[in-house]
Amino acid sequence: MTRLSLFSEPFAPTGNMAGEGFRRLLGRPALGLLQTVLRESLQNVVDAAITDEGPKVLVRVRTLTADARRALRGAVFAERPAAECSARDLHGSLDAEVRVLEIADFRTIGLSGPTRADLVQDGGEPPNFVNFFRNVGAGRDSHQGGGTYGYGKSAFYAVSQCATILADSLTRHDGKETRRFLGCHLGAAFDVALNGARKRYTGRHWWGVSDATDGVDPLGGDAAAELSRALGLPIRGPGDTGTTIVVRDPELPGVLLPARWAGHEARRLWRELYGFLLPSS
Repeated sequence: MTRLSLFSEPFAPTGNMAGEGFRRLLGRPALGLLQTVLRESLQNVVDAAITDEGPKVLVRVRTLTADARRALRGAVFAERPAAECSARDLHGSLDAEVRVLEIADFRTIGLSGPTRADLVQDGGEPPNFVNFFRNVGAGRDSHQGGGTYGYGKSAFYAVSQCATILADSLTRHDGKETRRFLGCHLGAAFDVALNGARKRYTGRHWWGVSDATDGVDPLGGDAAAELSRALGLPIRGPGDTGTTIVVRDPELPGVLLPARWAGHEARRLWRELYGFLLPSS
């Protein structure tokens, strides 16, 4: 199994947004954090739908198995940030119980386009990847798409108790299906001693494949599919384009429905927590 490399973003000479500033983009939403994440996710799914039959969405909360936890610890987060607070947050429950919130969509575009923010895509592919993972505040240009990616994606980090997410996406790039797997953590700005000086970092960290220059690209191909399977993420066969967002250690409401609950009582409680997702009748 491929082990991901860590890239911690340094401040550019002209400045950057620090990780804590990015997290504050969410502000104080009127809805709860989980409701905000679901609302923003569904808006993104609607914008990215590619078929007349509509997209398919899977939302679930689960505890990782021992095998999945080993894959998370040994392949995804094998390298930890130099910032002590981020390293501590990420280490967290890796040796014990790990809960995740997964939001997966199918029959959508996926995280398409170039993987670097400084490249221009001439093929007409929406720059979903860089707008979700790299840029801050990029406006949506899809038909009937509203808002900006800065607000929406910040909700995923806000609902994570360690401000960490993973993305597993199957999309099309240059006419071919492409698998992309990347992790990201938002921490506080920090500095590290380097060659007799101290270098400043924004607190934004990515886990992927080193591009041998100044960052990481997403893990791709069979290696990405293997890592996705090892973590127990929803299976994607050929043509199952879309994205699974994994929120590590989610902050969930105090009342969650046991799986055995069903019928009228379950529906009533679901309406109280997530009423905007249910029809009025």
